[in-house]
Amino acid sequence: MLILKIKRSYVSILAVLLCLTSPMVMASDTQMLTGLWKHSGKDLWMEIKFDQAVGTGRIFKNDKKPDSIGKPVLTRLVFDAALGKGEGMMYVPQMQSRYEAKIKLPEPNIMTMTVKVGFISKTVKWLRGDANTLTNN
Repeated sequence: MLILKIKRSYVSILAVLLCLTSPMVMASDTQMLTGLWKHSGKDLWMEIKFDQAVGTGRIFKNDKKPDSIGKPVLTRLVFDAALGKGEGMMYVPQMQSRYEAKIKLPEPNIMTMTVKVGFISKTVKWLRGDANTLTNN
């Protein structure tokens, strides 16, 4: 009976420790992508924010289409910092639909996003930005 009580206490302690450390891991995962990102080939900016462990990327600046500002283009974003990879659903305006996007962080300030539509895939590089970079562009 004593052994059973000890095992229960041990399991309870492990469960509490796991619950306490999980939010910290999720926070570091989301912090790696949170912020402003500039499309490497266009004057297009996206802001990624997370609600718990699921993120959304919204148009932050788009001089060619100012009415698109605030619209969600990347949804259901999840990211694993340990692997440096994630996935979400990216809006493809030409197809007027969302498609699965594979996201990688080859460097802390570079994000690559690959979207596959049928047999065609395209990889786009995004560069981390901030308010100073945004005002200089």
